[in-house]
Amino acid sequence: MSQQVRYYGWGSNKDHPTYFEDIGRIAEWIAWALEAQETGFNRVPQQMSTIAVEQCKEKFGAVRVYCSLASEAKVQTAWRLHLKERRIAGSMSPKPNKLEFVRLREIEDMRWYRKIYRGAVSLWPHYMSAIIDDADFPYLVGTVADAEAAHVKGSISKRDWDKYRIVMRDQE
Repeated sequence: MSQQVRYYGWGSNKDHPTYFEDIGRIAEWIAWALEAQETGFNRVPQQMSTIAVEQCKEKFGAVRVYCSLASEAKVQTAWRLHLKERRIAGSMSPKPNKLEFVRLREIEDMRWYRKIYRGAVSLWPHYMSAIIDDADFPYLVGTVADAEAAHVKGSISKRDWDKYRIVMRDQE
């Protein structure tokens, strides 16, 4: 593991003069990645998630990306697109359950959130503490053991733990 670099207040970063700017850029990178679109030649851009980022910034030396998983507006757009694609394909199966669709979007968003934050840590390992310590969903970016310990302590509800376990199961 690389040596962690972490500052909390402006003026304390004499050894790393661009620290706060770097952290701000990392926050922007994460925000853009969370709301990314998949594109390609002759393809209509497609959202990678239904995560909505409200704000991103450096705050007290940490990456802060304020977001919500399975954003109502984005889920509604994805739901309409899903129904449209079913009609175009001529699906004869019963109409899908919207609650199940929302639940699946939330789980996919958790996977995407974890992938993006862990990607940021792999790009900037020396800023790992600044990246994950103040994440909106810290148990999604940590290890399964950390999330399980938080569940045992009661920091995570049974419902959240069940979702986290589904998301983390295939990644560790």
